[in-house]
Amino acid sequence: MWTVLFGDEEDDTSTPPCDVVKTHMASLSPQHATPPLVSKSRRQRRYAFFRLQLEIDTLLSRLKRMNNLMVKVGQHEFEKKTLVDQMEKERKMLLVQIKELGQQVEDLKEQNVQLRYQIEYTSEPMLMERVQDITDMRDALAVIEDLTAACEVAKQETVEAVRVASDAASEKYEEQLKQKEVALQTVTELKEALEASVTEKEQALDVAKAATVEMRKNLEEVQTRSEVDAKHFNSCVRSSWRLLMSMSRNCSNCKTTSQQKMESLAKYTQEQKTLAAKLRENALSGQAVLQDKLTELGSQLEELQERLNQKNQEIAELQTEAESRVVVDREGEASEDVDEKCVVVGRDGSVIGVLTEQVAAAQRELTEAMELNLHLNNRNAWLEEQYQMLSSVQSEGDDDQEDTGVATPSLEERIAALERELQNAERASNEKAEHLSNLEQNYSALSTEFDRLLSAHNTLVEMKQANDDALNDLRQELESLRTFKASASDKDQALLAKEQELIVLRTANSALVNDAERLSDTANRLQLTHDELMQTQNSLAGAEATNLNFERELIELRNAATSKSNEHVALIETELTQVRSERDSLAAELTRSQAFIHELQQRVHGLEDLVNNQIDEKKSLEQQLENLQEMTQENMEGSYELQANLESTMEELENFRTQLRAEQEKCGRLQHEVEAAKQSSISRDELDRAKSEVTSMEQQLQDVVCSKDEIAAELQVVYLERAAADEEQKKLKVLYEQAIAQLASVESSASELQHSYDNLSHSLEQTRTKAMQAEQQLDTMRAEHGDAQRQVESLTKKNLMLVSEVQSMRDEADNQQQVAHGQLEQLKAVHADVQRQLVDATHALHGKDAEVVAATQRGQSEVARLQNLVNHYKADKQVVEQRLNQLNAECERLRQAHDEAKITVGRARHDLEQIRGQLRATQQEKASLEVEVGQSRGLTDEKVHLLHEVDEFKRANQKLEETNRKLEGLLQNSKAHYDELSRDSEDKVSRAQEFTRHVEQEARDEIDRIVHENSLLRDELEQLAQARLEETNAHDVLRVKLAELQAENNVLSARAHRLTQQLSQYTDLPEDDELAAAGQGQTPDLWELLSSGMEQLKADLELASKYAVSIDASSVDGGIGDESFTNAN
Repeated sequence: MWTVLFGDEEDDTSTPPCDVVKTHMASLSPQHATPPLVSKSRRQRRYAFFRLQLEIDTLLSRLKRMNNLMVKVGQHEFEKKTLVDQMEKERKMLLVQIKELGQQVEDLKEQNVQLRYQIEYTSEPMLMERVQDITDMRDALAVIEDLTAACEVAKQETVEAVRVASDAASEKYEEQLKQKEVALQTVTELKEALEASVTEKEQALDVAKAATVEMRKNLEEVQTRSEVDAKHFNSCVRSSWRLLMSMSRNCSNCKTTSQQKMESLAKYTQEQKTLAAKLRENALSGQAVLQDKLTELGSQLEELQERLNQKNQEIAELQTEAESRVVVDREGEASEDVDEKCVVVGRDGSVIGVLTEQVAAAQRELTEAMELNLHLNNRNAWLEEQYQMLSSVQSEGDDDQEDTGVATPSLEERIAALERELQNAERASNEKAEHLSNLEQNYSALSTEFDRLLSAHNTLVEMKQANDDALNDLRQELESLRTFKASASDKDQALLAKEQELIVLRTANSALVNDAERLSDTANRLQLTHDELMQTQNSLAGAEATNLNFERELIELRNAATSKSNEHVALIETELTQVRSERDSLAAELTRSQAFIHELQQRVHGLEDLVNNQIDEKKSLEQQLENLQEMTQENMEGSYELQANLESTMEELENFRTQLRAEQEKCGRLQHEVEAAKQSSISRDELDRAKSEVTSMEQQLQDVVCSKDEIAAELQVVYLERAAADEEQKKLKVLYEQAIAQLASVESSASELQHSYDNLSHSLEQTRTKAMQAEQQLDTMRAEHGDAQRQVESLTKKNLMLVSEVQSMRDEADNQQQVAHGQLEQLKAVHADVQRQLVDATHALHGKDAEVVAATQRGQSEVARLQNLVNHYKADKQVVEQRLNQLNAECERLRQAHDEAKITVGRARHDLEQIRGQLRATQQEKASLEVEVGQSRGLTDEKVHLLHEVDEFKRANQKLEETNRKLEGLLQNSKAHYDELSRDSEDKVSRAQEFTRHVEQEARDEIDRIVHENSLLRDELEQLAQARLEETNAHDVLRVKLAELQAENNVLSARAHRLTQQLSQYTDLPEDDELAAAGQGQTPDLWELLSSGMEQLKADLELASKYAVSIDASSVDGGIGDESFTNAN
């Protein structure tokens, strides 16, 4: 393709260009021959053109050649690239093959090592060890055979014992079955007899009903003759009443006897339960106990039969007595007797039902005992079969042991026979085990059914007892209502006594509260002193730090300014004095600001104390409200209980009303009968009896009316108490609303105090900023000073002064610290005493609080007193607040009055001076007038008038002096009061500061404790990380060991495989699947171990015999035997 497209190189190089040849040929042909007259220049041009044409042709040929060469170069590059890629692929394939060969070499090495292990394992010492193991196994099999023989002997003995026991049990069970059948027959006979007696009693009841009908008819006939024989009728009534009472006593006796009978039946059922449990427990070994219990059951049945006979005789006697005594009785009495008899018969019927259930239970126990006997017989037969099989196996094993050295094929056959027999025995044992499980399930089902029936019987007995208990409870509730009235009066007296105790406890509580307040004040003072001590220590530390800073600055300035001159010392001193004066002024301002801040803090703490006091008052009011609510809750609960009692009493009243109506109806019937008896001719005894019955009914009616009135009075009292409780609840609600309003006012005052506190803190921050600005100005003034020498000299003087000041401050701080330590020790001792007193006081308070809580629950009157106390407390508080406001206003008024008094005193003094001047003038005038007394009497009158004015001025002066003294006294009193108030506010502020410091200290301690716990946790985490690292290292070591063990296991498995191959040449080994199936089965028993051991022993003996033959052959033939044995291996 390349030659087609681009041509051949040789052809292109060999063939000249066509145009050149043509031109050349044309130039040589005669037709185109130039004439001889052509000039030389023309030839030269032709020649040059020809040469140019040749050069162009050569260039063209070279370009074509170069193109061909470039194409070939591209072809060569492409081929080179393809070859390189192919070689790279081949190199990779060769590397993979090299790796595979290396892996094969490693596998061959491992196989070589395994072969070496196998060769070592199949050496003569290893085979000798295996032979020794086989002999040890044979000895162990001999020991196992001895043990099996001993076990067989023991099993044979147990089989004999079980057989004897089962025979005895079967005989006893048969006897018990017969006895129970006899008892069942007797019980059925008793049942028939009881049914016959019940029918007879029903017939007797029918006869009694007919007699009552006849008696009713006779009463109707006798009513016409009742007026004549009234006295005889009354005597009859009395005799009939006595007869009725005797009948009621007889009925109560019958009830007691029936209750005793039911108790005896309950005891009997309980004994039957215990008997059944003992029978279930002692089914295998306690047949004699069952026989005793059955005899006891028979005796108890006989006793019950005797009791029933006695009760029937008593009932018959009562019936005969009733028939003999009662000739004429009312319809209601006859119906009541009939009801009582029916109750007795019903109870006798319940006794019969219990007896039938007991008989059925005895039958079930007999069936269970028979099933157990059958189970034991089956087990004995199975044990006999096992014993026979074991004895045959033992005998065959002995024969095999005797013939092992003589005939090996017979041993294999016997082993196969033993295996078949063992399989048959296992199959039979599995079937018997299934049979036993079925029997056990049947037994459990029967026992559960028996327990269910017993539980049903017990529930019936419990229901009867519950009904009796309900009746007794109703009677007890009636008695409790009667005793409630007496207890109410006792409660009133107890409430009065408790009110007196509450007054005493209040006084004691107030004293304890005062003591607690004093103790809290002392504790706050102690805390304040401790805080002051801490402040002094902090200030001392700050002074030391400033001293160190000054010393450091001094040293630096000394080192920096040693070369400076001493020119402007005086100027620096003057500036230093100015700076000191400015510093003193700033310090004075700072002290004033600090004092102002201190005053603000005191005010804030005073306000905080007021807030705390109001909060305490709020808490006390809330506690009182809670106590009042608890009391109201208790009163409500009491009202609910009273309401429940009222409902019960109302129900009883309804019952009484129904009874009253019934009694009224009876009275009406009796009155009608009396009227009829008056008309009839009946005996006086019957009339007397009817009259007495009427009077008794009237008395009962009066009693019921009285009880109704009492219950109505009690209801009225309860309603009144409930109304009082509702009123108290309303009052408490009002108090609670008032307390909520007071709490809201307290919260608003607290918010105002908080606002004032914020303002004060803002002013404090402003003063602090001012102090910082002053310090900055001081620093700038220090920095503005000139030369270093002047600074050095001034700072040296300053340092000396500061050193002296610091030394003095240290001395003062040491003295203060010593004093503070002494005070602190004293205060600690006082604090300890105070704490002890506080603990005692708290204990006493707790005791008193408990007594107070007990006392607050003593009545409704205490609620009113507490309310009065609360109102009184509020009034006192308002009075105190008004008094404080009045005092403040009075203080302001006194200040104003004092100022006004000062002004008036000044004015009065000025007036007094004027008056004195006037007095002197008047005295002069008096002297002149005394000379002229005789001249004019008018002047004397003027003098008298002036004297009178002077006296008035004196009196006014005295009044002004008295008012001045009074104002000064009031001023002193107000100053003392303000001093006391300031001291109290300072104490409160100090206590608040102490408390805040205490809280801050506790917070710091808590932070330190948390930091310490965090450090401990970090240490524990580091320990855990170290332990985790150690565990990971241990896991790595265990993994390495596991890999080594796996390698060893692989080697051992290879050896085992080689050994099995070698053993397979001598013996027939089982398949791997069979071995796996055998390994996956259940744990083999003794016979399986014995059979497997026998097989292994057989194989090992064969191997040993072959090995011995090979050894003998090697000893005879030399190396030939060894080679054959190795080849066989």
